[in-house]
Amino acid sequence: MEIKIIGLDPGTLNMGYGVLSVHPHSITWIDSGVLTSSKKSIGERIFELNYSLQKIFQKHKPDHCAIEKVFLGKNPKSAFALGQAFSISLLNAYQHSCKVFEYETRVVKKSVTGTGSASKESVAFMIKNILKIKKDLTPMDQSDALAVALCHSYACQTQHLQPPILSSIG
Repeated sequence: MEIKIIGLDPGTLNMGYGVLSVHPHSITWIDSGVLTSSKKSIGERIFELNYSLQKIFQKHKPDHCAIEKVFLGKNPKSAFALGQAFSISLLNAYQHSCKVFEYETRVVKKSVTGTGSASKESVAFMIKNILKIKKDLTPMDQSDALAVALCHSYACQTQHLQPPILSSIG
C-alpha cells in the first residue's frame, strides 16, 4: 500500500515543498521545489502562494501532509507572516482531505541527520543521499520540506501509521 506524503516548509516569500511516495519497503522522491511570491503586499503574496500550493496538491494528491512548525523568533512581524504561510498549508491540506502532522525543526533535523542542531547544508546533503536525488536542491527550502516529509515517513514506521516502512530506502 502506497501513501503519498507532501512535506511543507512554510514561508511567505519562499515555501518549500517535497513529495514522497512511501511503500512498505521503499521511499521514493517524486517531486520538490520552491513556490515563490513577488515582494508585493502580504495579501498578494498569500494569494499567490495559496494558488500555487493548490496546484501542487491537485497534481500529486497526497494522503498525508507534514508541516514544519512555525518558529517564533524575536521578530513578531516575521512570526505573524510565517503563521499566515502555515495557515495556507493547513487550509490546502484539509481542502484536499490530507491527514496533517506537524514537526518541530529540531525533530526533523535529528531524524534526518542524527542531530537536532544540524545546518541546512547538512540536511540537504543527507536528503540527497538518502533519497538518491541528483538534482540541485537550492534554494534549501525544498530540501527542508523533503526532510519534513522524510521525518514523517519515519514517524509512520514507529507509530504504525500505514504503511509500515522497513529498513530499505530507494
